[in-house]
Amino acid sequence: MIGSLQSLRGIFAIMIFLHHFPINGKGWFDAGGPCGVDFFLILSGFVLCVGYENKVLSSDFHYRHFIFKRLIRVYPLHIFCLLNWLIIQIIATLLNFNVILKLIPNIVLLQSWFPFQSIYFSGNAVSWCLSDLMFFYCAFPFLIRIFVKNRKKAVYSMGIIVSAYLVLINIIPQDKIHYIVYICPLTRLIDFIIGMLLWQLYISIESSVFVKRITDMDISFRTLIEIIPLLILGIAICIYPYIAECYSPCAWWWMPMAILILTLTVFNKSGGGVFPYCSITAFY
Repeated sequence: MIGSLQSLRGIFAIMIFLHHFPINGKGWFDAGGPCGVDFFLILSGFVLCVGYENKVLSSDFHYRHFIFKRLIRVYPLHIFCLLNWLIIQIIATLLNFNVILKLIPNIVLLQSWFPFQSIYFSGNAVSWCLSDLMFFYCAFPFLIRIFVKNRKKAVYSMGIIVSAYLVLINIIPQDKIHYIVYICPLTRLIDFIIGMLLWQLYISIESSVFVKRITDMDISFRTLIEIIPLLILGIAICIYPYIAECYSPCAWWWMPMAILILTLTVFNKSGGGVFPYCSITAFY
């Protein structure tokens, strides 16, 4: 059903796992976490547009129903993982009042709004990403209306925001970089919006002569084109250890992920040897 797109989700999930898999006290694949998280956040903005843009713009759209469906997708698993974490803490006798108090934001998926590691990494630490995603879901209907109403202004505004972001992250105090650049929902919203803008870009070029010529090429040529984003991503991973800390968690991955996701979509109905035909709408 989902084909190679689902496989890519699995691959990036494994990369995140390897990032957290300790060997001598350090993750086995250092780039896997930032790379994988960025892929999923950008992809979330993209596929929400695929599945919900027209629904959000329709007259019978219900915001509460939309948020409830998003919540059902993430909250039960979140609580399940949190309960398992609690059981482990109880067995290890590590649970105390202070730990329980810091779990309150985690339970309601608000932990990533607190700039304290003991809170945003409380409980099941990786659930900070779900906290960000719930914020993105809540903002999505408002953002999509802005984009559709005036795409050019939205693109220009995003360009200004990204430019300001790239300047400001260079003056963030060293001890604040991890939270502001990697965890904070307001800054990670940029990743999500990049995904939304990618969808706007795709629908503006999908019927162009250039795209039609590419998709009509022989499968060997399509396969060659499909390899390009994988090579770009591979180079980005190899150079990652040498990138400044303020760029490496997010901004470093924007371009490779955008190229990868856009290529997948362009070849959605005429895949080559790397990404055979698959349905992107199956995500949501």
